[in-house]
Amino acid sequence: MYQASAHNHFSNQVHPAIQQTCDIDFFDKLEVLSQQDQWILFTSECPKISSLDLTSSQVNPKKIIQMKPSHTQSELQIVVRAIKAGNASAIVASGKINIVNQNLLKQLAHEHHCEVFFL
Repeated sequence: MYQASAHNHFSNQVHPAIQQTCDIDFFDKLEVLSQQDQWILFTSECPKISSLDLTSSQVNPKKIIQMKPSHTQSELQIVVRAIKAGNASAIVASGKINIVNQNLLKQLAHEHHCEVFFL
């Protein structure tokens, strides 16, 4: 199982990568996914999204989990485990994962009825 902390650990400041990467479509998708009976997981390597951005986009903050870093697994391994666990409607990871692995993760997520985003 992955370690997680409460949703209130999100920053009140928007990371510059978020401003460039996250568009309205991203937040619209998170809003819809946050209405499901599953979690939206953010990896520890993912740039932080402000709690203000989440709530102003109508994303249910009670469905958000910020995962803690792993001392034994890479971000890629953590995302694979999270997808296969089947308890997340979405996983948000950093853009540090290479494009080939991003495409493989998107395919795996699709097979498990999950969305995966890279920031």
